[in-house]
Amino acid sequence: MKTDAEKTKQSLKKINEFPFYIAKYYGDYKINDFRNGAIKSPNDIVPFFQSLFSKLGQPAELNFPKPPEINSGCSAFFCRDKNNSAIIGKNNDWKRDPILLLKTTPDEGYTSLSMVNLNFCDIFQLGSFDHNLLLAPYVPLDGMNEMGLVVTTLAVHEGAEYPLKSNQLSVGDFNLIRIILDTCTNIDEAIATLDMYNIMSTGPLPIHLLIADKRESCIVEFFDGKTHIKRDQDLNYLTNFLKLKTSDYDNQKNNCNRYQTLERRFESKKKIEKGGDAKKLLSEVSVYTEGFQIPSTIYSVIYRPDDLSMKIKTGDELKYYNTRLKERE
Repeated sequence: MKTDAEKTKQSLKKINEFPFYIAKYYGDYKINDFRNGAIKSPNDIVPFFQSLFSKLGQPAELNFPKPPEINSGCSAFFCRDKNNSAIIGKNNDWKRDPILLLKTTPDEGYTSLSMVNLNFCDIFQLGSFDHNLLLAPYVPLDGMNEMGLVVTTLAVHEGAEYPLKSNQLSVGDFNLIRIILDTCTNIDEAIATLDMYNIMSTGPLPIHLLIADKRESCIVEFFDGKTHIKRDQDLNYLTNFLKLKTSDYDNQKNNCNRYQTLERRFESKKKIEKGGDAKKLLSEVSVYTEGFQIPSTIYSVIYRPDDLSMKIKTGDELKYYNTRLKERE
């Protein structure tokens, strides 16, 4: 009888030579244990994931993890099309690493599709593709669940600081994206979930978020000891500086061509008129380079929460891979 690890690996399919993969996750990745405090201190991290790997049938001896090096770029936007349907676009700018579109179907949560950089999953320095695949649920960069809730993450280059809340459980910033995708149906629930935890940085750069559903979007940022939120039903966009920190805004904007491009586009026309317009805009803010110097655009993704569809392309590929989130097939 196949183990859950073997089933997950068997589901793996290579879409292109970037490489870009798709897979379905089999087995319980213990997210409920995680969100209820299974990791109360750094000393609990290794035992938790050793137990997870053993349960899935792919045991490993682990050492204390080191955070991945991150020098990300990235651009993201939320807007509407001429039919007033929501569109979320995201460029992930980093270096050429294996990319995975992962489907998860937790027993006590929502089905979702999430984008994962598989090299970010090697937090235990195992150098094992199989173990990276099994850790993929815990390191999503972006994703959408069956309720049409979309979460995207972007690195913040300076000024961000996660607030410290007393008497609350702590979880990693990317781990928290998994909790939101698995448990939340809309922006209100996502914000409430953010408030439930202390957020720990899992890399040298903190993140800010663009969260969206069919009704609206919000930017979530962390600075000055607080969580700051900007909600909008029609338009939001951001890159890699704190958009809501007004004292730095003008200087940061003037030094970010990608942000200026988004601003000019949405000042002239807020809505996306045709399906190709979202792709064109992502191309205009892409920082792809042939040699993939860091940061270079490694994937672009377009989410449509109204029909649960996604379009994904990697690197300089012209063709997008099209998929739709379906129920537990």
